[in-house]
Amino acid sequence: MGKMQRNTFIKMTSLATLAALSNNLFAAIPLAVNNHHFVLDDDMMKRLATANDKQVEALLRSVSADNFIFSRKVGSDLACLAASYCYTGSAYYQSALIVPKLEILIEGLEKCQTADGTFNNSANPESPPDTAFLIEYLNAAAAILIKNNSDAITNINSRIKKIIVRSGETLVTGGIHTPNHRWVVCAALAGIHAIYPNKKYIDRIEDWLGEGIFMDSDGLREGVLEEVVESGGGDVTFFECVAGAVDAAAIAGTHGAV
Repeated sequence: MGKMQRNTFIKMTSLATLAALSNNLFAAIPLAVNNHHFVLDDDMMKRLATANDKQVEALLRSVSADNFIFSRKVGSDLACLAASYCYTGSAYYQSALIVPKLEILIEGLEKCQTADGTFNNSANPESPPDTAFLIEYLNAAAAILIKNNSDAITNINSRIKKIIVRSGETLVTGGIHTPNHRWVVCAALAGIHAIYPNKKYIDRIEDWLGEGIFMDSDGLREGVLEEVVESGGGDVTFFECVAGAVDAAAIAGTHGAV
């Protein structure tokens, strides 16, 4: 098994992880790397928006302060609600129904976040990589909401920034449980840097990527990751772990090549 160079790793991963819900929504996030441009298909966008709206319909019924349960899904729910609120083609575009649901989820996260920026869950309390999985979703929600920035969500944008930046501190300094966790941490840090730029995020990404990527011809690495994926112990693939890390290639333009 050969050692993959960082530049090769970056070229093999995709920048377009759920790239956008409109041409304008993700203007804050680069959609081209190394002259590879991503084109949005109108029909696909309509289908995505319709599917997202169905999820929002369910969330409007289920999200309440009385039944808040912390999990990574909270971040996913926030991103789902944010996408429909900000996309002009959504049935819930700037709907007043969505704002209180966003506030409930954010308040729940605020209560669950520890002083060091991590989140507690029953499996891995105060874990930087578990925090990173959640922050990936929050980054998507924040990027969309900041771009919209209507008066109704000004306070929401301020609160979600505090959550993300606080978590960024623990991702810059914290460790990991298994080798594959390096890439979810890189992905989360790249996403934070795209929204709230700070060289320390790129520096930490450089630290992790500097260790190199070990991969066989099938795109797998030996050891912990296959055991997790093949045993059904996780719902994340290798490239889902690392996809966001490639953002650093575009984001770090003012800091030199990653």
